[in-house]
This record gives sequence, structure tokens and C-alpha cells, in this order.
Amino acid sequence: MSLSLRIVLAVALVAYVPGSGAPALASPPVEQQARLNIADLPVVHITSLGRVLRDDTGVNGGVAGIRGNCPPEVKSHTDANFSGGTFVVQGGFAQTEMAGASYVVSATRFPYRMALAEMIFATSNSTVQTTTQWSVLFWDGTPDTGNLLGSFSSDDVILPHIVIPPGTNGVNVQFSIDPMDPEQVTFTNPSGNNTISFAYRIDHHNQQTQNPCFVAPPTCCNAFPTTDTSGLQQPANNWLFGVNCGPFGCPANGGWARFSQLPGFCRPSGDWVMRLSVEPSGCQPAVGACCIQGVCSINTQTACQQGGGTYQGDGTTCAGVNCPQPTGGCCFKSTGNCIQLTQANCDGAGGVYQGNGTQCGQIICFPMGACCLIDGSCIGPVSPEDCQQQFGDFQGDDTDCASANCPPPMGACCFSNGFCLTLIESECLAAGASWAGPLTSCDTPRFTLQPANEAGCQGGSVTFMSRACGNTVTYQWRFNGDNIVGATSANYTRNNLTGLDAGTYDVVATSFGTSTPSDPATLTVGLNCDANCDGEVNVLDINGFVLAVQNQQSWQAQFNCGYLCANDVNHDGFVNVLDVNAFVACLQGN
Repeated sequence: MSLSLRIVLAVALVAYVPGSGAPALASPPVEQQARLNIADLPVVHITSLGRVLRDDTGVNGGVAGIRGNCPPEVKSHTDANFSGGTFVVQGGFAQTEMAGASYVVSATRFPYRMALAEMIFATSNSTVQTTTQWSVLFWDGTPDTGNLLGSFSSDDVILPHIVIPPGTNGVNVQFSIDPMDPEQVTFTNPSGNNTISFAYRIDHHNQQTQNPCFVAPPTCCNAFPTTDTSGLQQPANNWLFGVNCGPFGCPANGGWARFSQLPGFCRPSGDWVMRLSVEPSGCQPAVGACCIQGVCSINTQTACQQGGGTYQGDGTTCAGVNCPQPTGGCCFKSTGNCIQLTQANCDGAGGVYQGNGTQCGQIICFPMGACCLIDGSCIGPVSPEDCQQQFGDFQGDDTDCASANCPPPMGACCFSNGFCLTLIESECLAAGASWAGPLTSCDTPRFTLQPANEAGCQGGSVTFMSRACGNTVTYQWRFNGDNIVGATSANYTRNNLTGLDAGTYDVVATSFGTSTPSDPATLTVGLNCDANCDGEVNVLDINGFVLAVQNQQSWQAQFNCGYLCANDVNHDGFVNVLDVNAFVACLQGN
């Protein structure tokens, strides 16, 4: 792809407004969010070819048809106003994670040319100027299985990094390929699913030194993507590429997931504030401004009306249209009452906006009730926000724990043969198995039989035994911490023992990349003919051998090594006079 690219950065000061929102996207999720009221987002278009363009359609309508012959179609799931409004900054978003969206478009208008990609990033009370490295990617199809058409990364030469001054600020990162570039990003629909997708990725955060699965990136010095505040409208078409935080991550084991596939405790409460403008083939000449929930876009009359909007007329532009702002319920903490207001007026009056189109008659302001926690216990009364912070399931307003039917937690259930199922405790115990505890996983091996200490004789053999419970468990035995080549069964036999085999043995059980070491077991090796147990074979062993032949109990009361190892010199399993000749030969070195 040619690098004659156009990048548009729009920066504006923002004010922090406390509020709730989607959980942070690291796993386990961490509440690192802020609602940001952005007063203004001016836009200046700058191309890599040195042209400075000013879009007279207004930023809220996306890009005008200045790049080609066809008016662009603006694809967006958010109702956020790109020229100003309130957003939720997703402060748990880690480096290498991606925020994406997919759109189903008309099958008859392919191929589509990418005209403009946009996403709002923001900081929350940063203490330094932030510099964020980023990338933008495009797919034919969905991002998890589609055909990657191109990816472009900031290098601060052609594409600048995101630079935001200290404080609470926002930036609209707009990306397009210059119309003079012979190589364009073109969606051709090879799969036939009529879907196009794009995503923004944070390539590098500042001071993200800790594991983002447990500690969110510091808000002091980083920018993050944003979601809107009016509720999640398109859970199947908003996407997250998450870091791999294991089976309880968001998403589980990382990678691409739709918002609808994320657990409720870490699913964002709004749509990504991003949109994609594309130029179709077979253009309809009649386009104009379209107002949908206070947001203006350029579209055909049919598309506008199908989307529930009000068409402003052919040839109208967003610059000349004042779209009426939608209203919704506005709750006031001081009284608990609700009135219908626009979001701007509600925020200005100190209320809590309930979302566009909500009606006070259908709203319970500041509900309190029971909260079922993931371990099966119940707390309350608490607010839905407090319940969500503890990853619980809010049971509804005016509910209590006495009447709440909180489901018991699931956990790994280990059977005696090593087989593992995920069950509740009562089911596991009813099957005669061992329950590992709430929220445990069969993907983490657990030993039901630990290797025991063994004592062997010189020239003999010993067998260490183990068993681990889990899914598809593999084993690796170790001697003094080093892997034993070929020792990959649950049990391990050591033959032809010598003194060099004495030491510590353990086994590592592994399931789906998660490993658990066993308890260590000690092997002691007894010497033949060492009847006085001093570690040497010489004439000093004679009296001990005579005592062993005469009386086993008397010998064991005086000496602490293996009775048979030391005295059964002819290896017939008994200590008696038949061992005398072999003992004499042993003393002589034979």
C-alpha cells in the first residue's frame, strides 16, 4: 500500500464528569473509567501531499465527497456527536488491544472504497503530555475471520503519534488514503457476507510495566479509546481484540470477540465512538443531511428514513442543519425524581442522564437491591454500579438477599481416576469426587495422588506414583529440578539404583498451557554389605551383619538404614546364614 496517506487529528480540551460506564477491558477487569464531556472538537484536514482541506459539511457528518465521484456512506453504531458530547474513556485498554466495528452494507454497491476512518481517544486527569503509538486496520468481512486489506501504523514521520496535553482532553483520530494514491483500500466482498470492518489498535502505552491482566495501564500518561453513554446498541457488531489473560479474561484466552460474547461484568455499556465513511459503486445522486437522535450524517432519503432519521433534503449539508437533540430521563440524586431533558441540560443541571429516548415513567432512579456474587454469596442492598464493581449480578430494585436465589458457583470436580468436570459442589460430592473450590477450572491440573518418599537398594528399582486431575493432562518427571528424558507418564520407575540416584524427584502436570508441580519426594539408596549404615563397606560392618543375621529387631533398633539393602547380600529376600559367603566376598571387593 502506498504511503501517501492523509491523517487528521482534532484535539479539544475536555472536562471530567464522574459517572459509570463499561468495565475496563483488561482481565480481570479493573474499573478505570471516566465520563468525559467534550465541549468542541475542531477538525483540520491535512494531507501528506501538502494540501490543507476544510470540510464544509461539518465534522458530525463525516467526510464529504471530495475524494471521488460518489458521496460517501457513513457507517456507525454510536449515536455520539463527533463535534462534542459526553463519552466514556476505557482506561483499562492495554497496549496491543484493538477496538473494532463491523458493518453490513448493500450487496449491490460493492466495491466500496475506504474514505475516512474515525475514532475518539481521550485522557483522564493525565499529569503529563501523552504520546500514543497507534495503528488502523481494515478487513473484508469480520475482523476475526475476514481478509485483512491493510494496516497502517503511526511513525511520527508520515503518520503522527497521538499527542495530547496534560489534563483531561480528547482527540478525534481521522485516517484516510489520499485520493491521488493509486493504491486504495477497496472492499470487494469475496466472502459474500456483505460485511466490512475496521479497528484501531494501541501499539504502545507509556509506563505499562505491570501485567495488564491485573493492573490497568496508568491513566497519568496514556490515552484510551472511548465508548458512548447511551447504552450498547450493537453488541454483535462492536469488537474487542483482548490480551490473553487466560480462561477468565475478557475475552477468554484473548483474541477477537464480539461485545455480545464478553462476560457481562466486563462488557462495555456503550458502542465504540468510531465510524467509517465509504464510497460505494453505483452511487445514488440524491443525498442530503440526515438527523438521527441529534446526530447529522450525509445519506440518501431512503437510508435516512430506514434508520429512523429525518431527511433534510437533497443537497443539504450538516453545516447548515441544526439537528434537534434527543431527550431522555434525567434523575436527580437529591430528590430521587426524574424529568425529561436533553443530555446536555441534564448534565448541566447535575442530573444523571438515563439515555436517549428513555421515559421517566419507565425509569427507577437510583435503584437499590440484592447482588449475587460470583462465589454464590449475596450482598445488599447495593446499587447496580456497586454490584457491577464486584462483578456481581444485580437482582433488581427493592430485592433482598433473603428472597434472592443466587446460583451456586461452579468449580473443578476431580474424580479418582483423574477425570475432571466443571460442577457445583453438591453435584461433585454426590458423585463421590473432590471439589476444588468456586471458580476453579479443569484447565489447571490438581494432584489427587502425590509422589511419596521411597527407599531403594543398590542395584534394585523403585517406582514413584502420581495422578493429576484435569483436561488432557501431560506429565514431566524431574530429578533435582532437571527434566528426566522420556519420563512423561503419571508413574516413574528408576532401575539399577546406585548412590548417584539418591535425591529429590517431582513431576509437573500440564493442561492447556497451565502447569502445576507436585510435592517433592526423596529417594534414598542403601548400600549392599553396609551393615553398620556408615556409608562405607569394610571390616567395621562385620558385627552389624552378625547382629542382623541373629535378630532383625535388635539390628533395626541400633541402625537406621535399609535392613534388606544392607544385609541381604545374596538378594534372596531373606537375611540368614546363606548370606555369609556373599557378605565375605563383598568385603573382599568381589
